[in-house]
Amino acid sequence: MSKLSNYFNTDSLKGRLRYFILNLLLFVILAISVFLIIMTKSQLNNTYNNELNAIVKLQGQAIEKWLNERELDIKFLSSQVINEKKDLKLLFESFVLNQSEFYSISYVNAKGQTLVDSTFDNMQYFGKEKFFIDALDGMDTISKVRIAQDGQMPIIYFSSPVFDEYDEVSAVIIGAVRLSSIQSLVEDFRFSQTGETFIVDSQKQLLTKRKFEDVKTLKVIDDDYAHDGFYTSYSGKNVLVVTRKALFDRWTIVAQISTDEMYKVFKEFILYISIFVVILMVMIIPIILRFSNKIEQPLRSLLKGSKTIEDGKYGHKINSESIIHSTIEIRELTHSFNSMSNKLNNVIGELKLSSTIDVLSQLYNRRELMRLSTSAYKKSRDENSPFAILMVDIDFFKKINDNYGHRAGDVAISMVSNTIKTSLSPQDIAGRYGGEEFLIYISNTNLILAEQIAQRIRRNVEDLDIRSDECLFNCTCSIGLFYKDDLKTHISLDDAVELSDNALYKAKENGRNRVEIKIG
Repeated sequence: MSKLSNYFNTDSLKGRLRYFILNLLLFVILAISVFLIIMTKSQLNNTYNNELNAIVKLQGQAIEKWLNERELDIKFLSSQVINEKKDLKLLFESFVLNQSEFYSISYVNAKGQTLVDSTFDNMQYFGKEKFFIDALDGMDTISKVRIAQDGQMPIIYFSSPVFDEYDEVSAVIIGAVRLSSIQSLVEDFRFSQTGETFIVDSQKQLLTKRKFEDVKTLKVIDDDYAHDGFYTSYSGKNVLVVTRKALFDRWTIVAQISTDEMYKVFKEFILYISIFVVILMVMIIPIILRFSNKIEQPLRSLLKGSKTIEDGKYGHKINSESIIHSTIEIRELTHSFNSMSNKLNNVIGELKLSSTIDVLSQLYNRRELMRLSTSAYKKSRDENSPFAILMVDIDFFKKINDNYGHRAGDVAISMVSNTIKTSLSPQDIAGRYGGEEFLIYISNTNLILAEQIAQRIRRNVEDLDIRSDECLFNCTCSIGLFYKDDLKTHISLDDAVELSDNALYKAKENGRNRVEIKIG
């Protein structure tokens, strides 16, 4: 261990080089490993998420179909109503007997009193129930979940109006369905070892039993399935949950699977990756040691030159004579280093300029424009001094491009930009906001002066003779001016820019080549 530590002693150039290369390779290996782990985990999440989405989608379609069928059953009965109660009771009893979905069928008059019931002799009163009231208004409705008359099971009611010969609602047919009827739909979609589906309503009541517990009556659960994602389930395990709304968003269909089952293969993958990284590092260390011995001496000059550049002296060059006896690769590397240093020096200079100035307009680019405008706005707000924002847009700029070519459009932007610059004072901030739009921030001004500046820019642009190749043309501009004189009422810079933009649109709508003012 001590010998290995000496090989990577950072007090020497050789040790530092070895240490650097080792750490660089370790970083690359770990980065690739982490990337693979993240991508694998993401792929697993997407796969299971898609599977759960497919399940809840199919289950949602099945439940919607089941609900529609029950609605059609009740609607069919409402169309078959006959006058004799005895015959009506026989009809209802026969219907309930021949299908397993409905718990009972009731014929209820317009006052809410049950006149005929297929199952109970104790006639129930529905007059205050919302689903009954909606049915009286001519609608087919479905109730919320409630407990049946015998108090033994949760049910829902389907209702459909009965119309007389005058097309008036004379009665309502109400059918009660056990929620246990939906359980078979849910059980058809069970999957994997820990996967399960169930339904909850808007009051968090469990409408169907879950895979690992027996629920015979309504039960309120603690889970809040507000959105898809990872939850801690009722059993204390972490699960991936996907939901879908049903019955006009009153029910939530939930599909979930344990993360332990999801990531079982993933954990094995992490183990293999770890073993691979260890083996790879054991193989790489001897290679690093041999490589560092060969390039230690020439690298001293390169390291010194790198340090010089790091200190900000971008034009620094390494003396070629100091590495004249080095290998061809080192000499080429030194030549490349000197060439890079020279190019870097040029690029840094260009970057300093291009990071703030728009090349075509020679005004501030949008980033620098907004940075300076934000600073000026904060100063105006702190000093409670008025300011103005001008949004300038070249009129019919697309026609200039279409009629004279994009080169002519560039010339127009350049000349208009120069006109804007010469029309302003040095303390005003102007920049290219985007395309043919320009933004100007004027601090510590008044409305009259701001309007004069705007009109001066408009007139100067109108007087321009723009020449591109053999083309000679003129252009105009529209200006939106927003003026703020009372900063006691708060307004953000973004809102101020938007208001000036609104004024610009008004100028466009009112004929262009004009200034429109908005005061805030």
